[in-house]
Amino acid sequence: SLHLPPMLGYLVTGVLLVLDRSSLSVAMRSWTLWVKFGASVALFGFLSYVHFYLQPRIEGLISQVKPDQPLPQGLAPRVGALRLRRKRISALCLFTVLTAVAMGARMLTDYPVWLALVFVAAIAVFAYRTFKSPLPYGWF
Repeated sequence: SLHLPPMLGYLVTGVLLVLDRSSLSVAMRSWTLWVKFGASVALFGFLSYVHFYLQPRIEGLISQVKPDQPLPQGLAPRVGALRLRRKRISALCLFTVLTAVAMGARMLTDYPVWLALVFVAAIAVFAYRTFKSPLPYGWF
């Protein structure tokens, strides 16, 4: 059997979807697909913001710390503020990923709209609770 890398498989199925006009018209009317697409685009934006803007700023501030010297004045609050922003964005990333998964499941099984809304509300509560829960050991 033919094994394609996942991204190439997505590209091929996307091209086939565009070439098949009837599938494209159904896909364009599907709000579930648009929610999933919007969640994916938002996720890419959040991750790009963290990777290209926040994380380099955090690392730049931490690089000012020398092993044998005291912390520079005002460094800890600035790093703390950036880390808090990164944690908030990670909660948004969790929400967008789980929302995209729920919408993908809805496209496969077509459960009712009210149930999709219940899932998204539960995902929002879960992501919020995850953000509010303390992480005493960081990532461990």
